[in-house]
This record gives sequence, C-alpha cells and structure tokens, in this order.
Amino acid sequence: MRLQEKGQKNSVRDAMQFTLTGFTSESGFRVFGFRYVRSDRSTVECKVKADLAVARRYGISVQELPLLCRGILERSGQEPEAVVEFTEGDARQVASRREADRQAESSRRAFRKQRTTPAGAVVSPWRTKGV
Repeated sequence: MRLQEKGQKNSVRDAMQFTLTGFTSESGFRVFGFRYVRSDRSTVECKVKADLAVARRYGISVQELPLLCRGILERSGQEPEAVVEFTEGDARQVASRREADRQAESSRRAFRKQRTTPAGAVVSPWRTKGV
C-alpha cells in the first residue's frame, strides 16, 4: 500500500488490495477467486470468469489470466460485483497492446546502427585481426 501525505484522501482504487485466493475450472471457463481488503480492513470475496477459448483465440496463455483478471478489478476503480467476466473486449485490448509493443520493438531494432566496413573490406564471421 502506498504511503500518503498528510491530508490526502484515499480513492477507492488505492484503498483496495486484491489477492488471488484460488481458481476452479467450469466447462471451458477458468474462474479466479479474489479477496479484496477495503479501507476499513473488512474483506470481500469476488470472482472473475475467463473464457479459455477466447484467451486462446487472442494468444493469451492460461498462466497470464490471473494477473489480467486482477488488472480488470483494479482498473474498475470501484467495488466489483460478486462475479466479473473477462470479456472478448478485454482479450482484444491485451492483444492490441502486445502488437503495439512488438511494432515499437521492431522499429527500435531498425534504427540500431548497422556494422559498417570500409569499401572493399572482407568481413569475416571470426573476430580476427589483420585479415
């Protein structure tokens, strides 16, 4: 939990801490249980239901789902309902962020300086001096 300056109020998002309590499998869905702690230190249980077929369609591994589901709860900024769903729209956002990251990485690689040699020099794959 973040330290606060004197007189600064908690937002709902800052007041909640989500902890994964476990998961179950239900006919093509993975249901993740979370517990969150309110600012008054009371705890409430909630679940996030993720469709495994949708996750596979967008290249999301099962190991990534708990963190992505927790992110949905944290981004909502309000107390979640008893059951929240990881939708196809959420999966699409994850896939588009990954694609943007890949494009940014490939553009960074393109701008890296290429090894230059004097005209007519023979470049050997071995690091030898005086070729």
